[in-house]
Amino acid sequence: MPKWCKLIVAILLLPVCIGAAIALWKVLAASGNADTIWVAILSGAACWVVIYLLLPKPMWIYVFGHELTHAVWTWLMGGRVKKFKASSKGGHVVVTRNNFVIALAPYFFPLYAILVVLVFAGGNALWNWKPYAVWFHLLLGLPTRST
Repeated sequence: MPKWCKLIVAILLLPVCIGAAIALWKVLAASGNADTIWVAILSGAACWVVIYLLLPKPMWIYVFGHELTHAVWTWLMGGRVKKFKASSKGGHVVVTRNNFVIALAPYFFPLYAILVVLVFAGGNALWNWKPYAVWFHLLLGLPTRST
């Protein structure tokens, strides 16, 4: 894409950026002394930074989930998985059918988040897990990708 096209798109997006900045400012001003919101958000952000910087990256878990999502969507589209490989250095899936849905599945179908939601919904229906909602939110926001 030529640079002049990118420049035109950037100029056209400036009003959107300005509108988003104004909306963010209004939300921040309206929240006032919302200690329960800001303490939680800033604490969560600080914890994420510490975890990201100090703990090893869970690459195998991320790659496994990524490749498994390709495999699941291949099955849903009527294909077969011939080979599945996942390691901390990368992975791949050899399938009999491929299309844009299978290729893009890991980016619109968050496998681990959906599993957390399903487990919590089932547990809540059977055992009333409302008191454990904080654990649900923690697991839902747990980073499994290290970029």
